[in-house]
Amino acid sequence: MIKRFAGKIVVRQLRRYVQRLLSVHDITVVMVTGTVGKTSTKMAIGRTLEAGGHKVCYSEDSYNTEFGVPLALFGLKAPDRISSPAAWRAVFKQMSDMIDGYPYDLVVLEIAEDERAMMTPWVRLMQPKIGVLTSVSPAHMERFSSLEKLRDDAIALVGESEQVFYNADFDDVREVMERRKGAVAYGVGRGVIRFENIMRGKNGRLAADLYLGKEHQVVRTQLIAQHGLSALLGAACVARDLGMSGEKIATALAKIPSPVGRMRLLDGANGATLIDDTYNSSPAAVKAGLDTLMEIPGRGHIAVLGSMNELGVAAADLHREVGEYAATKNLDMLVTVGKVAGQYIGPAAEDAGMERIRIKQFRTPYEAGHYLKKHVAKGDVVFIKGSQNGVFTEETSRILLAPGLQPARELVRQSKTWKRKKKKSFGL
Repeated sequence: MIKRFAGKIVVRQLRRYVQRLLSVHDITVVMVTGTVGKTSTKMAIGRTLEAGGHKVCYSEDSYNTEFGVPLALFGLKAPDRISSPAAWRAVFKQMSDMIDGYPYDLVVLEIAEDERAMMTPWVRLMQPKIGVLTSVSPAHMERFSSLEKLRDDAIALVGESEQVFYNADFDDVREVMERRKGAVAYGVGRGVIRFENIMRGKNGRLAADLYLGKEHQVVRTQLIAQHGLSALLGAACVARDLGMSGEKIATALAKIPSPVGRMRLLDGANGATLIDDTYNSSPAAVKAGLDTLMEIPGRGHIAVLGSMNELGVAAADLHREVGEYAATKNLDMLVTVGKVAGQYIGPAAEDAGMERIRIKQFRTPYEAGHYLKKHVAKGDVVFIKGSQNGVFTEETSRILLAPGLQPARELVRQSKTWKRKKKKSFGL
């Protein structure tokens, strides 16, 4: 009760500083929401608009709650000691000092789609000029009775913006949003702003024709995953709406790297190649990642799949669905990490026809990493994915990184605080 009361005091104070900031400065706010791809889209938007000459504030962290959004608006980090009054006083002092000399003219924020009641007052306070809806698929379902309810909440949040763009690649989103006046679609193969004729180069990266309405540009991206192209399209939508030329947009998109922890191609131990996608996990993202894995040429293809959190009552069925899908991919090895993944993904893959000898199951990401380090060889491609709390498959990636690569630069959650949390989580 005391912690909850203290949290309310912090949120109230954060709101006061946001109100002061917005009363002093005319800031263009771009809001990104959806169950998958928020952070990647936010980062792509921020980088593209910077290339267009804007002074943009956007956090590399997934700050999308009532604590995170005001911090992101000021470009600040959460204190290491989140429950410390002194730490929060220091944050408030930084906010106060920034208000008069605020250096940004545009802010890109992500908003938690599964917290509509909490986030609506913040969204209305900030009055976003542009809203981007990335997708709505099974994720963050613990508090929702249906996917339709989650979708409707996300649509209600993005609808608070003056101009809305939405990812038309998701049927459930498209069926509702195409009836909304003024909402603009983007997608791979469909939408006003779209990619067509997608090709994979010898380096594994994708190139495609970008259509901005009737305008056409060729973009040679830094990305390996087709589903990652949606983030670039979201950025193109916002940049075009704010007046950037098609040529400048295409040039900017071609320079955007995969964010850390999201379908990132890395050199691995023993000459293997890693596809590190360990920031978080959901069924749709796992399937898309498996598709990409099998498109990358290699001696052998290995998938490391950790448990997926926040799926609610559908968790068992969705994990089984992923296992069945993995069995269709002709993997050389399927490695599961965590109790739920081991309970459902592995057995479902076996039931769907995958040989038991090719399925390995581990309790922790450390065990999985050390096992694979002994078995991967030159030419192997390893896709690594899992949820955050209690799973942490980035630790498998860390063990499998090629010598010379720095985990703190290449992987998510490598701070001392996170390392302590992980060890505690596994009783180590």
